[in-house]
Amino acid sequence: MPFIFGSYKVSDADALTAALHFDQACLANYDFGGTSAPDTVDTADIGRLIGSRMVGMNAREAAGLIRLGPSAPWHDVPIDARLEDAAPGSALFGAAAALREHFKSIKGVRDAKVTKLLAMKRPAMFPVIDSRVVTLYKVAAAQKVGVSYPTTAAIREDVLAKATVTALAKLRSALLKNGSPKALRLAQLTGLRLRDVVLWQRWELVDKPPPPPAWPNRVAW
Repeated sequence: MPFIFGSYKVSDADALTAALHFDQACLANYDFGGTSAPDTVDTADIGRLIGSRMVGMNAREAAGLIRLGPSAPWHDVPIDARLEDAAPGSALFGAAAALREHFKSIKGVRDAKVTKLLAMKRPAMFPVIDSRVVTLYKVAAAQKVGVSYPTTAAIREDVLAKATVTALAKLRSALLKNGSPKALRLAQLTGLRLRDVVLWQRWELVDKPPPPPAWPNRVAW
């Protein structure tokens, strides 16, 4: 069964190819570059974000993230929280939205930077939401009328789909069978992060996927 990313599908074979082509430095520095303190933001977190080239960030933005770290509502989103358990309208979904909003008061820090930070802190709860994800989820998110963070809600729907569960299991099995150090590291990622890797790298390999169908103008982060 294929991976589903909103309006885009990736076959099992292409998902494996994408994962194995994922940037080694990003995997080492971002995903396995250390253990994030669960309830703050420190210089090591900033180093992982910048060193992995996940984000570009100036000193003011980095200082702002560190400054706001201690006052963020971390306790409302447990370390082991899962997106699958955060239905739109639920307390957990609301708490995750509040945690994202907490850091967006910093000039220049928007959803991509915040979600890449939070994906290190709560890797089973926060998907990375960047321009590529928004593009592929434009249609699915636009149908989440009245839902805050509709792209996240649409991703959650895909994560819960039987096809996704099957595709992730097959990908992990293929990675374990491959047996290389990189493949074994990839197999350790949460399902949410492994999907991020496949989506991002597949886009790189094909230059750019076909655009989604036209939909009424709406920015759906």
